[in-house]
Order: sequence, then structure tokens, then C-alpha cells
Amino acid sequence: MCGGFQQMSLRVWRYVFRGVSEPRVKSAWDAAYSLHVWGFHEAKLAAEDVELDLPQVEWLLEYVEKLVKSRGGVQ
Repeated sequence: MCGGFQQMSLRVWRYVFRGVSEPRVKSAWDAAYSLHVWGFHEAKLAAEDVELDLPQVEWLLEYVEKLVKSRGGVQ
């Protein structure tokens, strides 16, 4: 199940960010993915570790929301 989700999330990532030239997207995605894997699945991160990457993840969520709205929303 998890492997399928990871494959799907990569496909979604490639679709959403196709043609996007914002340089922060990749580093923010990497931070979010690391938090997901190491913080949620593996439970290896301390609160301080999460707090370091949280601003990047919040920025990414806001950026994606604006991007999706600019493309006419979710179909």
C-alpha cells in the first residue's frame, strides 16, 4: 500500500509542478517527503527536527494551493 502511495505521490508531484520554475519547490518537497517518511513512518525525528522543516512545508502547501487555483482548481 505504501509503495503505491509513494509512486502516486511522485506522479502527482510531476504533474503539478510540470513547467514550474519556482526554485524552492524541490527543496520544500524534499523536506515534506523526509518529514513524512522519517517522522511519520519511521518515527525517527524529534520535535526540533520537524520544526526546522515545517516552514518549508507550509510554504509548499500555500504555493500548491495558489497554483491549483490559478489552473482552475481540482478537476
